[in-house]
Amino acid sequence: MKRICTLLLSLTLVLSLCAGYGRAAEGGETLLVLSDTGVTVDGAAASENPESAVYVGAEIIYYHDGTDETYGEGSEDEKHTSEEAGAHTVVTITQPGVYRVSGVLSKGQLAIDLGEDAKSDPSAVVTLILDQVDITCTVAPAVIFYNVYECGSDSAETAQAVVDTSAAGANVLLAPGSVNHVTGSHVARIYKEGTTKKLHKYDGAFYSKMSMNVGGENGVDSGELYITADNEGLDSELHLTINGGSIYIESQDDGINTNEDGVSVTTVNGGTLHISAGLGAEGDGIDSNGYLVINGGTVWTMANEKSPDGGIDADCDILINGGNVYAFGIRNDAASSSSAQVYLELSFASVLAAGTEVRVTDAAGNQTAAFTLERACQSITLSLDGDSKPFALNETYYVYVNGVQQQYTGNSFGMGWPGGGPGMGGNPMEPPEGMDWPPEGFQPGEGRPQPPEGMEMSPEGMTPPEGMEGMEPPGGMMPPGGPGGMNGESSGEALVAFTPTETLRSFSGIRDRTQAEPVFRDIVEGSWYAGAAVSAVSSGLLSITGDQFQPEAAVTADLLGGGLSGLPETGSLTRRDLVNALWQASDRPASGADLSKFADGGEEDSGAVRWAVETGILLGRAGGVLDLDAPLTRAEAAVLLTRWTE
Repeated sequence: MKRICTLLLSLTLVLSLCAGYGRAAEGGETLLVLSDTGVTVDGAAASENPESAVYVGAEIIYYHDGTDETYGEGSEDEKHTSEEAGAHTVVTITQPGVYRVSGVLSKGQLAIDLGEDAKSDPSAVVTLILDQVDITCTVAPAVIFYNVYECGSDSAETAQAVVDTSAAGANVLLAPGSVNHVTGSHVARIYKEGTTKKLHKYDGAFYSKMSMNVGGENGVDSGELYITADNEGLDSELHLTINGGSIYIESQDDGINTNEDGVSVTTVNGGTLHISAGLGAEGDGIDSNGYLVINGGTVWTMANEKSPDGGIDADCDILINGGNVYAFGIRNDAASSSSAQVYLELSFASVLAAGTEVRVTDAAGNQTAAFTLERACQSITLSLDGDSKPFALNETYYVYVNGVQQQYTGNSFGMGWPGGGPGMGGNPMEPPEGMDWPPEGFQPGEGRPQPPEGMEMSPEGMTPPEGMEGMEPPGGMMPPGGPGGMNGESSGEALVAFTPTETLRSFSGIRDRTQAEPVFRDIVEGSWYAGAAVSAVSSGLLSITGDQFQPEAAVTADLLGGGLSGLPETGSLTRRDLVNALWQASDRPASGADLSKFADGGEEDSGAVRWAVETGILLGRAGGVLDLDAPLTRAEAAVLLTRWTE
């Protein structure tokens, strides 16, 4: 569960790494070559003495099999045998310095542990230069920083969006032109003996218990790092700063996670991030339990398409100050309006499939952005820096999906739970006590639970269950998602001009432009008659002019089309009048439908009524009555006419 942070934020950019950070020229470097047949340090066989700067032979920390719930929180799938764990070679760095690492460990782990006192020792700094490394671990993180200097504070009193991690004890550089692979597992929560307090818990394939920096060696970004994770990808327990390099992550859960609640800061200053997260049951692309700040580089991040997860997710603010940002998910968290760079937040009415082509143009038709979705999504956050054509405030843009121009009806973003509250212009918050998310019956892209058995729902609207036809929702009750559905506020008007302003950069209810459809400002989106109203007017069955549908207004014969005859020429129509006209126009025989289930149904009712009940055109009103002689409302007429044509 998440909590909303209310701390004031500084909006200055993150400080750059101090001059000389991580450079091998300062004090030289140690050459560490990994191999299944023997690890070498500066050309000599690695020691097995834990007092050495680098040694092999430490026991790997993993979640043991044969344990019960008193041991920890791991599932059966997260337990490992001693034989599986023992097959791994653990290479441990115990002293500060710069280590150039290369070679292959098909079953092993690279661990950095400078001792329990290292956290408060500014000299306890290790820089790994990954230079053609390939490490695979099936029981724990493949690379893990246990104990080095912690440059930050885990106190919420000092929490802010801007942190300086240049002095961090955990540093990773990618050698120019190198291709590096880290394939790792995780360690589920293990308790301290006799308690439920955490002893070990390492969620990511590449993990640091301390703040960590990642970048390109000597500022060159041509080095590549591929992380493959059976849980989360790249994790830090406090802060994570990415300054360069090309990082590619495939993870079953979150791609990147920084996990100190309300404090952690994930900062991207440069380089390239390509994240395909949530390949399992759930998972965000980038998930910060505190702040997410993007100042530069290119970020392409994708989340699980079956759960309400986002390409970008933060418990506190998301600041987009620079760079190229492409974030995809079912629900991206909303970025802060205090961001220095203009962005567009696009929330679509339905899920876009993988392979969908999205294009954005300016008012003159010049292409601003174009890309193809690698995975399905419903929510897109898009921001471009000066290397592309950046978005500008108060400028108009048009969005196209597979060549079709798009329109929108709302201006809110994000979704924490049904009703739109947590996502209406802010970040998600915890649902009310006792409410689970996702709710039972949730389907991606619908933004609301499935209707109860017996109630039909379609993109065109909602059909009430039998006995509920024509009923208004109970007083004060809105349809699921509120007036704007899953995205909160709705303007009620379909617009095609996407114009970001100082306070408005989010657009919801996006779908293909349908110029033929009327727009009625008084129709509540998601109501039982909404889709039928638009359909009936669009097809000419109802002649309604203007932008007010007036669902409770009476219907007269002059409002009906479709070649209906036999209607009273004056006065308001009743429900019986319309049923008779529809029956005559259909030229269908009477049926033997049983009307006894209706309190006011009887043998004397005409064949038209029986036909309408049998075909499902007439369902009845609340209380199990047909109420045939009651005045016919526009909402009822639209629903009956639409059913008649289906």
